Amino acid sequence: MKLLFVNTKGCFWGGVERYMYDTANLFNAQGSEVFGLFEEKNDCDDGFAQAFKSVSYYESDTGVKMLKKLKSQGVEHVFVHKIVAVDLLKQLQKMFKVSVVVHDHDYYCPRHHKYFPVKRINCHQHFSLAYCGFCSGFMERNKAGKLRPDPKAIFHYASMLKQIKASNSFVVISEFMRTNLLMNGFEPEKIHKIHPVKTPAESMPAQKNETPVILYVGQIIRGKGVDLLIDAVSRFKCEFELRIVGKGNDEEYIKGLIKQYGIEKNVKLCGWSSDIGEYYRNCDVVAVPSRWQEPFGLVGIEAFSYGKPVVAFDVGGISEWLFDGENGFLVSEGNTEAFAQKLYRLLHEPKVREEFSRNGVERLNSDYSETAFIDSFAVVIGGMHV
Repeated sequence: MKLLFVNTKGCFWGGVERYMYDTANLFNAQGSEVFGLFEEKNDCDDGFAQAFKSVSYYESDTGVKMLKKLKSQGVEHVFVHKIVAVDLLKQLQKMFKVSVVVHDHDYYCPRHHKYFPVKRINCHQHFSLAYCGFCSGFMERNKAGKLRPDPKAIFHYASMLKQIKASNSFVVISEFMRTNLLMNGFEPEKIHKIHPVKTPAESMPAQKNETPVILYVGQIIRGKGVDLLIDAVSRFKCEFELRIVGKGNDEEYIKGLIKQYGIEKNVKLCGWSSDIGEYYRNCDVVAVPSRWQEPFGLVGIEAFSYGKPVVAFDVGGISEWLFDGENGFLVSEGNTEAFAQKLYRLLHEPKVREEFSRNGVERLNSDYSETAFIDSFAVVIGGMHV
């Protein structure tokens, strides 16, 4: 079987790229060949391309020729992970069977995070030109990531959403995301829910921490709630260390917040890392303080793979893997005081922490196996609507 994975970025950037990399390697292990096609060129050598038989970069003037070459090499099925160019999507749909893996809210929310800009309250509305145009302020980000006025941007989103719906099938990783697609007019029989795959990490000795360690892994942006986590840990009246692994646009804001709370000696900004295993192994609890409605929250089951319990806000699809009082604590949205209390309890009650760790690994083995994952994708490939 020969497959084509399409994405905007061709390097490790976030959860989408990690998901692509792991999935491609699983298919490779089954004897398939996975090709990669990306919208943006990059010069980083982070090992991401090693998961693909070959890597191509899309250019509008040579795009059709490139796709014909891939088709001549035997590619029949395309999995689109993230895409911006409507023209590329149209060309793919003309030449291949296309399945879109809907990782987040980008296709039906111009602001991407499905929460309102001023009060930062989560939005539960479906896409509409007038409503979403007003909410986004008719603004668009340029290539440098800066917002600029663009009244036509909302029409691009409408066009892309319409074209996405014309695909053969859709893959989501949570019931929450299925609900969002249905709310936005996707055909229910085309939607397949496939849990991500994750197996327990190789057992290695972890260092024993004299000071309890909380770990955050992810982008440092407002939607991920790093500021909420800082607010929560600032309430502690005990020794602790918070390690923040990642980068993002809010780094300077977070540094200022840390200084404002006077907890500089407790918080360590570790930057981005391609190998985060040591961070998971050497922490006591993992925090997922997301403000936005997480489509799933892959960092949670990644924590379970290292036998670590999780404290998270109950947003989006998180409650589909985090069961309060079983493998961690689920806290009502935005309640930083309760978040602090649950973190404190796990840091100072080792027996509860160990019980949750065991339960997390058991849940991982039962719900996120490689066999179930591959079998589910085979159903998508075999049962596509033509």
